[in-house]
Amino acid sequence: KVEDGEDRDLREYVRKERNTIKDEVTKLRTQMFSMSEESVLQETIYMRPYAEELIRLVRRFREAFTAAKKEQNLLDFSDLELLALQVLAEKQEDGSWHPTEPARELAARFEEVMIDEYQDSNYLQEDILTAVSKNHAGKPNVFMVGDVKQSIYKFRLAEPEIFQSRYERYRSGEDERSMKIDLNRNFRSKPVILETINNMFRPVMKGYDADACLYPGIPYDGDIWDFYDGKAVPAEALPIGAISTIPSSGSETSTATIISNGVVKAGYEDEKVIPKFAVLDPEYTLGLPPYLTACGLSDILSHMIERYFTNTKHVDTTDYMITGAAKALLINAERVMKDPSDYDARAEVQWLATVAHNNSLETGREPDWASHRIEHELSGQYNINHGEGMAVVLLAYVKYIAEHHPEKSAQLAEQLFDIERAGRSDKEMTLLLADELYKYYKMLGLRTTLTEMEIDDSHFEEMADRATSNGTSTVGHYYPLDKEKFIEVLKLAL
Repeated sequence: KVEDGEDRDLREYVRKERNTIKDEVTKLRTQMFSMSEESVLQETIYMRPYAEELIRLVRRFREAFTAAKKEQNLLDFSDLELLALQVLAEKQEDGSWHPTEPARELAARFEEVMIDEYQDSNYLQEDILTAVSKNHAGKPNVFMVGDVKQSIYKFRLAEPEIFQSRYERYRSGEDERSMKIDLNRNFRSKPVILETINNMFRPVMKGYDADACLYPGIPYDGDIWDFYDGKAVPAEALPIGAISTIPSSGSETSTATIISNGVVKAGYEDEKVIPKFAVLDPEYTLGLPPYLTACGLSDILSHMIERYFTNTKHVDTTDYMITGAAKALLINAERVMKDPSDYDARAEVQWLATVAHNNSLETGREPDWASHRIEHELSGQYNINHGEGMAVVLLAYVKYIAEHHPEKSAQLAEQLFDIERAGRSDKEMTLLLADELYKYYKMLGLRTTLTEMEIDDSHFEEMADRATSNGTSTVGHYYPLDKEKFIEVLKLAL
């Protein structure tokens, strides 16, 4: 019976769909569940000898394979897991595993047991890691990180159910000694991407609720280039920490950030981006290749010299702070290049990288930064290493200001390299400064000309236009460079 106001077409559509589904279910029942209990039992009895033979064959293969590996003193990953479990745990009558004495000795040494990609663990690995934890002593010390959405190793016996089960127990509060922390803030993707992912997983994954959803962690939905193009100013910044592994940029305490899109290399400065903490451990730098070490040593010195070049008067204190730090760099740079394993020299260099760029050396003075602006165009255009690029540019820039504004550079020659005046002009002193810088870069094993880098003048005007906004602005403060002067410095670098 059709009631008044009902949609007759919709009612007929639903009726047909219901009948179609009903017919399909009936068909499946007939095809898949048509055997009687007696038939299933008889078929099982019939298959038993074949199944037993297959089991016997697998056991024989395992024995032969184990013997072959033993003969050649080989173990595969599965062997390592099984043997480790045999050493660390004993199976009880109820099927559970209890830690052995060796496992308890190991557990006493571990403050924490940290497991990454926990969603791809299996039960064997779970038993091994539990055995070497303090869980059995009533002192839980296992920290697990995972995301069940990323489980991709089922074919290697991963059991994502382990993760899911523990997640549910922790969420329910069943285990009072444990805690669930949802790391659901994403710092890599736009909101539209995250919402798409959430919409995909909500209908297919059990328990995909508000805690499991992903949320934007970045407090800005626009293009990151907006800050570098002057289209936006950050109201806040992510609280980050820095672990320095290449002493060079000093970004661990710097207000500056630099990004590149493959051609344009741009910078932005704001105190909000200074890391909340930084870790400087020279151990992390001992394995740096000589070339990257050298590039870092070049960059550190450039940060000091850019700050030294100033027109601000009466800055003796910071003049000598800069030259003192630079002298320490020259000494320890040579030590590091001769012996890369020199921990003490590495420590000096790492601290100098921070001091050179934490703005303390420019207190009360206006720094230059012309050389950096030129190099950013070079490395943006040609993808050269910034530190080596600074060796090329700074040499050319010093030679250029020898002709045009040599007062401060002449003073640097005296204070840093102890070059005596002996009646020399500022220009002559500055050219001697260039000679000393050249020796430093060659000691580092760096190239000092664009020709050595196989770079010609074909893009000079293009780079100058970018740096000076098509000739409408200048770069640098000590001796401001317009478009023509910018190109002149690049020509000196050939």
